Amino acid sequence: MNKVLFTILVVFTLFGFMQINNIQQEKWVAPASAKKITNPVSVKKRSSSAKKGAKLFSQYCVVCHGKIGKGDGVGGKALNPKPANLTSVTVQD
Repeated sequence: MNKVLFTILVVFTLFGFMQINNIQQEKWVAPASAKKITNPVSVKKRSSSAKKGAKLFSQYCVVCHGKIGKGDGVGGKALNPKPANLTSVTVQD
């Protein structure tokens, strides 16, 4: 639990520093080599893997990204830049 709180504190500190110094965030573009990556999880294990991922998302991501990932979480309202909308075409691409 202390590790999670420490991580959250570091993230908020960094975002505060970025806002103070007016650092602009550039749009991230995946490298071309990313198109060659295949899912390492076998088809048989994907269901259990998705359940584990959902549990982790609810523990660590919902607070900023919101329940369905639109970037509308309670913790994200004070952030600048705002949390990404994980359901957007830009992020999904």
